[in-house]
Amino acid sequence: MEGRDRTTLLNNNEIEAIKICQGIINRMAENSARTKNFFFVLTAAFLTLIGADTICGSVILIGGYVVIALAMWYTDARYLQLEQMFRGVHNRIVNGCQPNLDSWMFKPQAKDAKSMWWLMFRNFSTLVYPAVAIVVVLLACA
Repeated sequence: MEGRDRTTLLNNNEIEAIKICQGIINRMAENSARTKNFFFVLTAAFLTLIGADTICGSVILIGGYVVIALAMWYTDARYLQLEQMFRGVHNRIVNGCQPNLDSWMFKPQAKDAKSMWWLMFRNFSTLVYPAVAIVVVLLACA
């Protein structure tokens, strides 16, 4: 990737674009953390219901929990993928390779991020969803 000299100063448009891009990256990371927090709250509530013997292994409730866990797993991986894509935009702005800064065209590219499958199955951060879900389902069925 072609870049600029390290001693070159950024212009005002580039600085503002970097600030906006960093804000987007922060929001994606925050959304990922919120997704994990909500999943753990949901899991705690589900385990409380199991412990109170109010559901007694209801197949519908367990299936609903699994579907929600899968949806949150996918959502978290997507937020992480978007975060990586915008990090690529950030790097292109810093390197001077991002055209059209005057029109504020942030175009994240898929090549800047890992695939969804990689993020879902090889990223430790997202592997918490199936691991916790399997343990919870085993506890519910016991």
